[in-house]
Amino acid sequence: MPFDLNSTTGKAVLGTALLVLGLILGWFLHRAIFAPADVPTLMVYDDWRVGCPGSKEKDMHCSITQDVLEAKSHSEIAQIAINRTDKGAVMTVVLPYNVLLEPGIGLSFAANDKPDIYKFDICDGVGCIVRIPFDDKLARKLLTAKEAPRILFAGMDNKPVGLPFSLKGFRAAYAVYTSAEARRHSWFRRLWS
Repeated sequence: MPFDLNSTTGKAVLGTALLVLGLILGWFLHRAIFAPADVPTLMVYDDWRVGCPGSKEKDMHCSITQDVLEAKSHSEIAQIAINRTDKGAVMTVVLPYNVLLEPGIGLSFAANDKPDIYKFDICDGVGCIVRIPFDDKLARKLLTAKEAPRILFAGMDNKPVGLPFSLKGFRAAYAVYTSAEARRHSWFRRLWS
């Protein structure tokens, strides 16, 4: 039985086929013409920054960072960065060279709480580095802290230093960071990119 294009069924089948073909062609043209450039992105949320590599950099991860400034001179004293590695999420704290290495650093989230102590990993060209496993417990502490947390360390003069860092914008930056990381490494995105 020949296919009749003058019948209602024939017109409906042809119309549906043309609609599907047009949608597919339109999707490809839209991606080719209007797709954003594959460039790294940087978003600022008050005192925190979220940076993500271009989408073609599949093995790289987004990071969330803050430069910790000295209150009077506004010069950078430390840097905090949270990112994912092959071994899981890590919070990296970079301090200047003029610190005592042996006691390590402490993170204090309240004035009366006992600080969590971490050892220095290495001192290199950027400063002395501590890598802290960034688990749900540490994320929760940062998200729910009522006051500015402090990085505790000893200077070369053996005097203790309590360096506060800001949480202003951390909640928004962390939400964007976790969402961007989930999108970057989802199976659906890998299928279509």
